Amino acid sequence: MPNLIRVSVEDASDLLNAGMYDAGAIIRLQSCATETGVYVNESTAALVAGTSIYTLYDADGVASTWYKTRYENAGGTVTSDWSAVFQAGGEEGGLLCSLYDVKAAARHHVHRRIEDENLLEYIRQASAFIEAETERWLSPRPASGRRRTCSARPSAGATCRCRRASGR
Repeated sequence: MPNLIRVSVEDASDLLNAGMYDAGAIIRLQSCATETGVYVNESTAALVAGTSIYTLYDADGVASTWYKTRYENAGGTVTSDWSAVFQAGGEEGGLLCSLYDVKAAARHHVHRRIEDENLLEYIRQASAFIEAETERWLSPRPASGRRRTCSARPSAGATCRCRRASGR
């Protein structure tokens, strides 16, 4: 069964800028049977200003297939670094909750369409709850990317180092 890979792009307009990858920029998907083997081209998707989710396909992909992505200009002469390698999962792969879970929790809106903004608010609330319970940020803050290192003392007494965003 083929694998569908959905890639999220925060702001395609930034990547389409002449100083980055310019008009005609793409996302390239490569696959490999093993994590550290030789990767081959699978699929590309053209970046479009205002689009944040791109779907790439691997017709021969299986659950154990490994993938990586990168951005390229139209000629393939300007490229980003490769993403970290990953395997395809279900809709909820790598997320703390699935869209299905959020829609199920939002069933009290039965008689009207649930807007994406409302779904994002549910996800924000769930994230805030989990971050409060774990006393750790699970997403980068502040947006500037500044970070500081904090120490935590596990029950065994050893120190483990974790990175979290400054300001908390």
